[in-house]
Amino acid sequence: QWKLESEEGEFVLNPSTVFLSNDYWVVKLASIQDHGICLLPNFFADMERDAGLLERVLPDWQSQNIPMYALFQSHRISNPRLRALIDAIADNFRDTYTYLYTASR
Repeated sequence: QWKLESEEGEFVLNPSTVFLSNDYWVVKLASIQDHGICLLPNFFADMERDAGLLERVLPDWQSQNIPMYALFQSHRISNPRLRALIDAIADNFRDTYTYLYTASR
């Protein structure tokens, strides 16, 4: 199911597919190769959209924003490496899933 929301309300879509994956990379690359449309988080598709490889089909609609949490034992926050990782993810989450590759249509 794709649960989408906009200023107009909420809509649930059950797409009929011949290709299905729970791997964002597989779905994104299949879409880039013109095998259909996909539902991806903005941070994961921004680079390809900016490069003209993907295009937003329903720009006024989006999925629900889901927060991300870091769960660790409280005494571990004093570990400078853990603190640096958490700070880096919080400040640059978009860059966490950047992978340099070449894709063409």
